[in-house]
Amino acid sequence: MRKFLLLFALALTTIYANAIEIKVSQDSTKQKKYSLNFTGRIEAYAFYDSYRSIDSRNGVQYMMPAKPVLDASKNDINNEGQLRFSAASTRFAIGGAIQLTDKNNVDAYIEADFMGLTANTMYSVRLRHAYARLNLGNSSILFGQTSHLALFEEIAPSTVSFGSGYPYNVLSRPVQFRFTQNFLDKFITLSAAASMFSGDEGAMESNAMVPDFSLRLTVGHFNSNCVSIIGGYKTLSPKLEIVSDSKARMNAFYGGAMGKVVFGSNYAIRAFVMYGGDLTTLGMTGGFAPLENQNGYTPINTLSTWVDIATPQYCGFEFGVFGGYQRNLGSTKDIVSSNIASAGLTLGINNFWRVAPRVWYHYKMLSFGLEYMYTEATWMDSWNNRYLTNLNAPTSHDNRVTLLCRFNF
Repeated sequence: MRKFLLLFALALTTIYANAIEIKVSQDSTKQKKYSLNFTGRIEAYAFYDSYRSIDSRNGVQYMMPAKPVLDASKNDINNEGQLRFSAASTRFAIGGAIQLTDKNNVDAYIEADFMGLTANTMYSVRLRHAYARLNLGNSSILFGQTSHLALFEEIAPSTVSFGSGYPYNVLSRPVQFRFTQNFLDKFITLSAAASMFSGDEGAMESNAMVPDFSLRLTVGHFNSNCVSIIGGYKTLSPKLEIVSDSKARMNAFYGGAMGKVVFGSNYAIRAFVMYGGDLTTLGMTGGFAPLENQNGYTPINTLSTWVDIATPQYCGFEFGVFGGYQRNLGSTKDIVSSNIASAGLTLGINNFWRVAPRVWYHYKMLSFGLEYMYTEATWMDSWNNRYLTNLNAPTSHDNRVTLLCRFNF
């Protein structure tokens, strides 16, 4: 009941905000000092899979085909199709700004959807973004929950499937404190952030009392040609019983780059690559494990990359193709191979790749997307003491067709 009352209050607030503009008088000239707006979108997904897959939120967040499982007759029980519908990615947002001086202002943004915190809470309200930002000319200070610095939202691919290329692309929205400094009329941007994750690894991060630190440098403008590099570090205190030292920590580094090239009549090529240890907090595969001598931990390393090509709109139509590849690179030290932590449902994945052509049609506030996705996954039947394959299972593959209907407001 409280959730419905909250939604009702938000609706009333935003209707009122759209109906009025608050203005103040200054030297007999009316200038807008405050702004408040309500935005959102209603989405309905329909998707068909030819093979059972690793996914969440009733298939909305898709990862890869599952590992083959043979029955007594040697038939793969995962080799069957599924058809599912979902509207849980529907979202709404409230944004506002206050002008402090001619050059300084504060803006704030809150966004939520109905994806729930877990698969069991599907269709309950989930907070996506909640932050405020103090803009001081060429610098800004942001605090709250929003996308991790490794997620380049401004130049992410416009895939029809949820997550803009997830899990090849980063999908993570931690609570953070971020400082950004612009140079040369915003041609060069430097950002630094301290973030804390949620979930099991968030609790381990809290035990270590050290946030995730990340640094990003961007050269160019997001609406044209640009390149960004990202680097970061995190430390966890897992306190697993198998490790003799309760104060032992798992330290991991990650780094990546993303670029965008615009040419011709607004054709665009985007590319991304990331390598690092325990990338699970960024939405990718990975994890960590106790050392073989059981006196510490080491991360599982992952390489992820993707490329996206998109056309400009032609009479409302927009075409594109996305390709991604991700691979487990194991650990650099000997581990207890039977105790891989934080891998979850992706435990045992060796590599997987995807090709996904798409077409969009936009008409005023309506958008319709159709995407065909082919994904292959290779799972490990067994692995050594560095989490590298000894024997692979037969390759599994999935053909997914996604239809999306969206109304923007």
